[in-house]
Amino acid sequence: CKIIQQLLKALEYLHYLNIVHRDIKPENILVKSFDDMSIKLADFGFAKMFELTMRINSACGTPGYVAPEVLYEDDYGTPVDMWSVGVITFTLLSGQPPFPHDNLAELLEKISKAEFTFEPEQWKNVSKDARNFIEKLLVLDPTKRMTANQSLNHPWMKQATNKAAAKLQVKTVAETLKKDKQQQKEIETSANLPQIGEIISGIPHKAEHKTYWAPYTCTVCQKFIWGFATGYACINCDFNCHTECKKKALKNCIKK
Repeated sequence: CKIIQQLLKALEYLHYLNIVHRDIKPENILVKSFDDMSIKLADFGFAKMFELTMRINSACGTPGYVAPEVLYEDDYGTPVDMWSVGVITFTLLSGQPPFPHDNLAELLEKISKAEFTFEPEQWKNVSKDARNFIEKLLVLDPTKRMTANQSLNHPWMKQATNKAAAKLQVKTVAETLKKDKQQQKEIETSANLPQIGEIISGIPHKAEHKTYWAPYTCTVCQKFIWGFATGYACINCDFNCHTECKKKALKNCIKK
């Protein structure tokens, strides 16, 4: 697929510069020309430059495209962008997301385990190379995930330069994007979301296991605050809350 090929070239360049985009999703891939399907990668609001000896551990991104290591707040780097490429490729070729779900909690549960399948009806006309390409990106272990350079040299990408682009499932992709917006709205009103321990089951306590999403809790309602949701935090004390909970907060916030 030419769109994916161009996206990979953009990421190869960014990763060479030690820049992680951290919010790769369809809405941030702008088609400049429908004649040759040339694209522009947009929205670098979450992008971060890092040293080779450094890793990032702040939670951010868009739920359907976020990598498992971001959920667990592991130290992470460029592989998170490659996971997102896998999700986008899966969606463009099948018209469905790799992690079908009824709610946000179910989505994060599946992402945390990298649980996805190629349904025969949706994938009967998609090549084995294309499926293999996705399998090598939606890998739980980021160290085993293909890099942008490796992805560009994958057999499926090599075929894309010589053959017609894969048929995109435009109608069903549009439905998926609509659901993405609904999820984002749910995050923006995140006061009613469950605690992360209720979302991702089977994760040992932080004291017992380093791979753990450290809860960022609202001081007012005691619910989880998403790392990529808006909120209020006092720089002088440990007071944190959702934007909508600020009105209920005590006015005498501890100030030093």
